[in-house]
Amino acid sequence: MRIYEILKKASPEDVISKIKLHYGNKYIDLYKDLFFDLLNMNPTYNGQKLCIFITAYIQNENDDIRKLEIFDENDSTIDFDVSAYELSSKTIYSIASSPYADFLNYTIDEETLRRYSFPTILAHCFYEITSYGFEDNV
Repeated sequence: MRIYEILKKASPEDVISKIKLHYGNKYIDLYKDLFFDLLNMNPTYNGQKLCIFITAYIQNENDDIRKLEIFDENDSTIDFDVSAYELSSKTIYSIASSPYADFLNYTIDEETLRRYSFPTILAHCFYEITSYGFEDNV
């Protein structure tokens, strides 16, 4: 399943609710605008087949990081990492500088689809692709 397909199935209110839960209220209006901008955009294919996966982890006071296998996606005390891998080589990439039209064509890893709801996937991805700002990286 591609990002664009889940975007069409998720409600903007649910996605915004997940963003608020995990990342706070800052830039909420920009995230709302992003939702509708992406929904009205045509996905492109740049030749690179990327698949997004999300990892849940917890960091203790000693800065030790532990990946979580069992967790509640609504637990605001845990952290999430969004990355992508190339289907042909398993090379790991950041999606932070992805052009929005390319991002829409990325697929979602099967394990990620099993572990997270559509709004949660979109919330974490939105946060990641806007980590350098809300300008499209075309």
